[in-house]
Amino acid sequence: MTIKHENQAEKETFTPLNPTDVFVVPHKNLPPSEDQNNTEEYQRGYLQRAFERLLWVLYLFGTVSSWSSRRSNENHRIWTTIRLTTVVLLIVLFILQLAFMYLQAVAEIPTTTVMKVHFLTRSQFTAMTALSIVVFSTRTTPLRGLLANIVKACVWSEPSEFSLVRRIILLHLSVIGLGAAVLSGQLIAKAFVVRGLTDSFFGLSIPAELLSISMISIESLAICFRATHVSVTLMMCAILGLQFRQLTNDIKVVRLVQTNSNSQLTDLLRRHYRLSRLVKQFDDIFSPTLFLFIASDLALVTSLISYFISDSQLEAPIGHFITQNATDTAIYFSCAIGTEFMLTTGIVLAAYLNHQADSCIPELYRIIEDLDVSIDLDGHIERSLRRLRDTPVALTGLGLFLMNKSFILTVIGVGTTYLVVMVQINVKNGCNFEHVTWTHTSPVTPLPGTGG
Repeated sequence: MTIKHENQAEKETFTPLNPTDVFVVPHKNLPPSEDQNNTEEYQRGYLQRAFERLLWVLYLFGTVSSWSSRRSNENHRIWTTIRLTTVVLLIVLFILQLAFMYLQAVAEIPTTTVMKVHFLTRSQFTAMTALSIVVFSTRTTPLRGLLANIVKACVWSEPSEFSLVRRIILLHLSVIGLGAAVLSGQLIAKAFVVRGLTDSFFGLSIPAELLSISMISIESLAICFRATHVSVTLMMCAILGLQFRQLTNDIKVVRLVQTNSNSQLTDLLRRHYRLSRLVKQFDDIFSPTLFLFIASDLALVTSLISYFISDSQLEAPIGHFITQNATDTAIYFSCAIGTEFMLTTGIVLAAYLNHQADSCIPELYRIIEDLDVSIDLDGHIERSLRRLRDTPVALTGLGLFLMNKSFILTVIGVGTTYLVVMVQINVKNGCNFEHVTWTHTSPVTPLPGTGG
């Protein structure tokens, strides 16, 4: 058990975060031996580099400040604004072109059920992402300093705890890499399917492969931002969740050993308070975008439920970007499933963080009952219990809901209820959805040499 004694008051405030704070990654390349992997220098350096890679991606989106303090602030603001504006304009252009294709398709046919599913899911997904990028960029000034403080606050008394963090990070990055590889393969297949065809870009005839691949790439850009955002959240939840679990184990050991318990328990409660403050500061930055992502993904889930229980086919192609062939179906479902996987892992680890932060509550009640604690420590424990009751240590969605175990059940309940209602409606209507009669003159999968 490792317990650090700190001669600071519980209600002390953190040192103000400097917006230009950057990680100090050790330049010394340590051999990958087991002993050196357990050193504090290596552990902090590993976490710092992992966060820095994710921040670099966010920096390319123009949402995070530069890590180089030598650049002039004015030039930095200009280039950041250019990158941010470029990304947002690309997404807006995607939405407008998708709307143009959709209107072209529905102008010739009266039935638009499945087409609406495709149009609405893609348009709301990218629109919410653009809004999230803009909102997130206004709140990331203290992000680098906050992540540096999170890394510095970590104390790994057991090598297995840090090894678990490494496995979580590697698994998550492997899933992202697999998704990128799958998407690359699908882009190549899409280019092969539509080669030699033409499509309409706001009425201008251009090669179909150029337009389709550009739109898929912009959609992938939105997924990339979400994946990076969720990855930062996931890493923070895993790291601090394990720190809270380790802290609870330390409290339990002190309660059982009962040696110098007053001073040790006081230090542990102060450490719990500091970790809780880090979670609160992280939530202040990420809660608006988490709210937008969850709202958007719930809409995506309900649309996918409608799509899954439907026996209908796409009434007409939306240009060559959305058709009914196997390539488009694979792209649609892989992007949707990947998005939902990222959301699910984020919610589960956020609930894990809340659970571990509250896991010390039973131990604190046992201490009050079993140990002869001092008056100061008794008051300290009472304040900690009151704080955990009044201000739960958890991530939130703009302060409207807590991401805890109850929230997982709520999300599952919403999806299940919607599925049951849709099934009942379809059974009552005597069909699985709106069956489509093929009245459109052009085939869903365009023939070689035909226009879009």
